[in-house]
Amino acid sequence: MNNPTTPARDYLTVSQAAQALGVSTYTLYGLVARKQIPHKRIGRLIRIPAAYINITQGGTR
Repeated sequence: MNNPTTPARDYLTVSQAAQALGVSTYTLYGLVARKQIPHKRIGRLIRIPAAYINITQGGTR
């Protein structure tokens, strides 16, 4: 069965990504606004690719 939504494990919320990166949500929203990190907008929601977090952390996740 195809699920039209993006699987949760592929994208993180801003809060989850900020915690994983060790920065505040305020900082992460700023990076998103300046288009300095990859992100996806789903309506008003912002999601950060889990793959980006893995790469940023050296692939240890």
